[in-house]
This record gives sequence, C-alpha cells and structure tokens, in this order.
Amino acid sequence: MPRIVETNESLEIQDRMLPLKRVILFLLSLIPLLAPYRLLIVPDWHDYLNPHFLFVAFVSFGALVVSGLFIWAAIAGLNSLMRFNKQHNTFTYIADAPVVPIRKYEYPIGSIRTLDIATHDWSDGPPSYSLKIEMEDGQQFTSGSSWSRTVIEEVKERVAFFLAQR
Repeated sequence: MPRIVETNESLEIQDRMLPLKRVILFLLSLIPLLAPYRLLIVPDWHDYLNPHFLFVAFVSFGALVVSGLFIWAAIAGLNSLMRFNKQHNTFTYIADAPVVPIRKYEYPIGSIRTLDIATHDWSDGPPSYSLKIEMEDGQQFTSGSSWSRTVIEEVKERVAFFLAQR
C-alpha cells in the first residue's frame, strides 16, 4: 500500500517491500520443498520407470515451481518512489529490488500529461488499483497498488492538490 510523505517542498509516494516481508516469503518457499524430500528422497526409489514414480515426480516438480515463485517474490519485489518537488520543479520516479538495478527517471513537473487510476484485473479475486502518471513523451509510471480504490483516489487528489499549489 502506498505511503505518502508530504512537506512544504515535496510530496513522496513510497511503496517499499519490508525486509521482514522478504524474509517471510523466503521462509515460506522452504515449506513446499518438503514434498520432494518426502516423496523422492525418503522412499529411496529403485525403479524409476513406473506410474507411481512419475506421479510423485510430477508432484515434486510442482512443489519446486511453487518454491521458486516464493523465492522470486522475495528477491524481485519492487520498491518504488514517486517524488514531486516544487523547489526543483521536478517529478522523480525511482524503482529497485535486490535483483533489479535502480531505475531513476526525472522529468519537469510541467511534462506530466495526466494523473489517472490504473485498474489491475486478476483472474481470481477483486482488482487492485494504483496511481498512474503519464508524461508528455508517453512514458507511464505507476505507484504501489492497493485493493481499495478509495485509497488510491485519495492519493490522486492529494497529488493533484499539491501540484495545483505550485
């Protein structure tokens, strides 16, 4: 969920994945590894060409994929920062993750074309929402997402009000 930090000179929308969350995701990735251990290693298979072993191997492969997804979420979850600075008249977007190099974009505030709400539809469950900023050159930046559209609408209103005060 985005966090807003506002001063007289700047407004920041921060979305950080806490290190504790990364550690928890990594620890959760260890749980599915029990399946391959208990199904492949403990039984000490001697005959690999039978339907039982193929089924166990398929289940174990699925458990490895789930573990990989948890590990990927832990190491590739993005941190993002949007900063609107009145003093320097700039909009700055910074994104990084442990396995992703820091990406930094800086534009004049006047080059912001639109402030909008992006809807992210999911195959199962409700949609999530984020603030989307489109620049005059077509580049788009999105904030961290929230399950509540109301929260993102409030963020959008605060940014619009802050920019109107320049």
